[in-house]
Amino acid sequence: MEDACVIVYPEGKAEVGIRPEGASRQQRGKAFLELDESAQVALLEPLCAQADTLKPGEQGELGVRFFRSVKSLTADGYFTSKTGLVDTLHYTGNTVLAEYPNCEG
Repeated sequence: MEDACVIVYPEGKAEVGIRPEGASRQQRGKAFLELDESAQVALLEPLCAQADTLKPGEQGELGVRFFRSVKSLTADGYFTSKTGLVDTLHYTGNTVLAEYPNCEG
């Protein structure tokens, strides 16, 4: 679906990414950034589904592995921020509990 790309610089550094432009132009006739949000999501959903089925350490397509890494880093960043940790997860800090309530709500 996506075009994976790797750029290796003379200093030995490398960048890995995905280029949804090929699929975007082929399927929709427009550049990815010219599509409305729902069309962008529709193009990325199959890639997201492939990333979700990859098992840790499993070798998949380069673009799928890259997407999974970005998705994981995004979740890590969100849930370690004040917004994710306190506002979403309702973390209250180091609290001593007399008993542990169950997770059923």
